[in-house]
Amino acid sequence: MAPTGSGKTAVALQAIMAAFRRGKKAVYTSPVKALSNQKYAEFKAWFASRNLNAGVTLLTGDIKIRAPPGTVAELIICTSEILRNKLVKMAGTAAVVADPAVAAVGLVGQGSASTMSDNDLQNLGYMPELGELEAYTDVMYLLERGVAYHHGGMLPILREFVELCFQQRLVKLVFATETLAVGVNMPARTVVFTQLDKPNDTGKPGHRNLRPDEFWQMAGRAGRRGLDELGYVIYSPTLSVAGLKNMASATELREMLVGAMPAATSQLSVNRPFVLRHLARGYGPEVLNKTLLADQLRRQTELLQAEMAVAVVGGGGSDALLDAARKYAKLEARLHGTSADLIGLNPKQQKAAQAELRQLLELHGERLIAAKSSIATTERLTAEIEINQSLLFRQWQEALGWLGEYGFVDEAGLLTPRGRACAAFADGHPLIIGTIIADGWLAQLSPGEICAWLCLFLKESRGNDISQSELKPPEPSAALAEVLAETDGLAEILEVELERTLMLMMLDWTTHKDIKRIAVWVDSYMLGTFVKAVMRVASYIDVVKEVLLGLGAYETHNKLDNHMDLLLGGLVTNESLYLRLADGE
Repeated sequence: MAPTGSGKTAVALQAIMAAFRRGKKAVYTSPVKALSNQKYAEFKAWFASRNLNAGVTLLTGDIKIRAPPGTVAELIICTSEILRNKLVKMAGTAAVVADPAVAAVGLVGQGSASTMSDNDLQNLGYMPELGELEAYTDVMYLLERGVAYHHGGMLPILREFVELCFQQRLVKLVFATETLAVGVNMPARTVVFTQLDKPNDTGKPGHRNLRPDEFWQMAGRAGRRGLDELGYVIYSPTLSVAGLKNMASATELREMLVGAMPAATSQLSVNRPFVLRHLARGYGPEVLNKTLLADQLRRQTELLQAEMAVAVVGGGGSDALLDAARKYAKLEARLHGTSADLIGLNPKQQKAAQAELRQLLELHGERLIAAKSSIATTERLTAEIEINQSLLFRQWQEALGWLGEYGFVDEAGLLTPRGRACAAFADGHPLIIGTIIADGWLAQLSPGEICAWLCLFLKESRGNDISQSELKPPEPSAALAEVLAETDGLAEILEVELERTLMLMMLDWTTHKDIKRIAVWVDSYMLGTFVKAVMRVASYIDVVKEVLLGLGAYETHNKLDNHMDLLLGGLVTNESLYLRLADGE
């Protein structure tokens, strides 16, 4: 983990060239598609400027650009999601990872951006419908004045346009969200923070302060290599009641500037889809021993064992003292009603117990209390150690038992057709998606309805209620309603909530292909979220087709042959200005 401008890309280039020298491919992965597109253009220009016989492949789910056949020195640029899904099949490949928190900065020598012409900046004009959108007219109004905004909800083509204008110094001021931090090449002389907190992403309500790595990832954009001797970072709280109230204190600023970077911790969840995917690859619970989570638990266990050794030594004493301490603790528990015994003490028994406690205390003194504390600590630590040592295996077995009960795994521990279908999906709600497909429900749906149904499982599915909109959303057909009822039943079993807003918009899109209709339901400044959703569905369809082929559902598979024509149109496109630059258009 390193801040912006620290030379991560230079290290990446060394690793890439080292892989080429060994006759291997290299992988450069980034957190978002926009950055992958940009890096494709930059690396292609960098290789060409040095006459290197190397090819560049781009894989982002909705875009697949392959290096020429027979290319030996090949750099594969992909998103983290694509790498996660493909890595198990990619033996003999080196990888350079641009972590979402610390994505790579731009290449030394911005060859691609410097070749942009006025015509490149006007490439948006080939889409007539773009000029009819409020988002476009607003952006152009601002750009003419040297100002722009940049956020993840923008139409991808507009967002890239802003980036290219900024790189060419046609824009002097950009208002950006955290998109500034994900590695998109937008260096500036000055970075201004109007707030140093963000909505809490830890499951708690309210806001939290930026972590040091988040702060420096954005602050590191200050200072353009080769242009500025210094970069400036300014904190200027919003002049409002809320802004001044939430103004960071000197202590909080110091923590952001020089505080410790957060340790890498495992986000692994040994859940049912995880177990299914590994069973499909022939792995058993032993694979858990190779995970970061297992390593964390081992480290915690070692600390607990060291703590227990100290507790045992500190509570020393004779066997008689330890026996007395255990007896004392048991009597106390019965008196206070915290014992495991279901039957409490009557008044006579309580008096007898109190007398026995006094006798034990008089006989052994303060050593008895110390021994009792030591025993309690030892028992607690022993229980924690046992939990740590068996936690992952127990979670695996619990998931496996559930999968067997619901027909995903047979008695021999092998995946059923339903299990194999679910194992093919790495995100969304695999158990629901795979079950619906394996049970044959998609056969009764049209291609557009299948695309719409898949929207139920996207992160972008949550949205405003569009049922009361001036433009009424389409009504699901009887066949789709039947599939939705079955889907809802599975969601109830899995305790999952599914939103239908995006599904209805997708139904309308595949019918009318009119972005202006979508703009009625989605704020025009956030239309990019709909485009992202369409691209995610396109990626899902590729996996769905593989599953259908494996199940022998050829008729349903063939219905989806032209899914890209069904999904893409006008502004909903997988084209990129960076790819146009890379290809010299």
